[in-house]
Amino acid sequence: MKQATEKAPRQLFWPSDSFVSQSQMTDFIGFCEREIGQVFSGYVAFEEFCAREYSQFWRLFMRWSSIAYEGELDPVCTASLCESAEFFPGVSLNYAEILLGANENEDALAVTACHLDGRREGLTRAELRSKVLRGSACVSAAGVTPGARLAGIARTSGGARGRARATATLGAG
Repeated sequence: MKQATEKAPRQLFWPSDSFVSQSQMTDFIGFCEREIGQVFSGYVAFEEFCAREYSQFWRLFMRWSSIAYEGELDPVCTASLCESAEFFPGVSLNYAEILLGANENEDALAVTACHLDGRREGLTRAELRSKVLRGSACVSAAGVTPGARLAGIARTSGGARGRARATATLGAG
């Protein structure tokens, strides 16, 4: 493990000022500054805040990200050691709902299948959501309910991944 006094490794990439100013990280830092009434002198100062005030950081992140969840955000963390802590013990998330949720760029490519023969098949976010929701309706009609556990043997294919996501939309696994 590195000691705090050691020199950091040489940075290999410096994003342009334009890229930084338009990034989600810059947007999130600005959100945090407005919420807590503090201006960070730079990214390092923000990173120090995140480490020192991790509960506040994670609460702010959940609010900024608009991730759909059920339950209570408090407590954010059950222990001060990351190795034994449980984050957001009162929160339930639906991976498929988050992955397939509405997005400002519905036409953006979400998944690309690359076949051995060189063919490529892509689905936009809107197409993927539509396909998964149709699959979810079929899985539900077959009697799968939230909390059900399923097993399957399938090829690594878009169809298999779609059926897995459809199952996840129901809260089954």
